[in-house]
Formats: sequence, structure tokens, C-alpha cells
Amino acid sequence: MTYTDCSSETYCNTMVFCSEDPKCFGKYSGESAGAKPITVLNTHAPEILQVDGKYYITTCGWRRKPLPHEGAVSIALLDWI
Repeated sequence: MTYTDCSSETYCNTMVFCSEDPKCFGKYSGESAGAKPITVLNTHAPEILQVDGKYYITTCGWRRKPLPHEGAVSIALLDWI
């Protein structure tokens, strides 16, 4: 889930959740109760691609948002640990 209030501080704030039920990840409200992210990625609206057995992650940039590249889509090799 990418959360942003459109500020530069939260623009690249994607929370990753894990669940045994692919249709229900619980309720996240930002409080201590409820679902908790397992990690936070420094990406905006990422997508994961698999090409020739390798995985890649994308991130996009709005105009007037400098990270990672203003008004563009960036892609990087993704390693699973």
C-alpha cells in the first residue's frame, strides 16, 4: 500500500503487508492495533516484474516530486532475501 499525503516526506512510502489470506490483509489505521507492515519500501506505486527469471521493481515520479526521478518511471533489479 502506498501511503502519501502528497508531501515530500511521505511520497515514497510503500508499506508491505503479509497475510495467509490473499484477499484480506487486515485493517491498517496507522495505530498500534490492527495490521502492521512487515517492511516499508522507498518507492511510489511500485510494481514487481519477472523477466527471464529475474525480478525487478518499479517506482514512478510525479511532476514536482524529485525522488527518484521527476515525472518518470524507474526500474531496479530486486533481490529476495
